Amino acid sequence: MLRLVFEAVMVIAVVSCLYFMMKLGEIDNKPDEPSPGNEDDPEGK
Repeated sequence: MLRLVFEAVMVIAVVSCLYFMMKLGEIDNKPDEPSPGNEDDPEGK
C-alpha cells in the first residue's frame, strides 16, 4: 500500500516538474511578456 502511494507521489511530482519547466520555457520564449525586473536589473538592484 505504501509503495503504491509512494509511486503515485513520485509520478505526480515528476509530471508537475515537467509541466512547470515547460511553462517557464514558454514564458522565456515570449518576448512580449518579459519577466518583471529580471532582464532590466540583472544585478538585483
